[in-house]
Amino acid sequence: MTNTSSALGAKVIAAASTRSKLDVCKRYGGADAVVNYTTKDWQKEVLAVTKGQGVNVVYDPVGMIRGEPSFFPLEGKAEDSH
Repeated sequence: MTNTSSALGAKVIAAASTRSKLDVCKRYGGADAVVNYTTKDWQKEVLAVTKGQGVNVVYDPVGMIRGEPSFFPLEGKAEDSH
């Protein structure tokens, strides 16, 4: 997913729970930035990467990232598809 998104011009921020998974996302997945979603302030890291803008899309195929719909502005609004 990250390779395709990057190829289409998206800035990709990958989130994972371990350093090894983050390394794979960065090295092989084409992620522009990575954050560990198990750390306390990972949302602040995302805001720093996006210069306070938040993200346009959250893609979480396994439902492990909690709190993202209420935290990040998605095209100006918060959405929860869970």
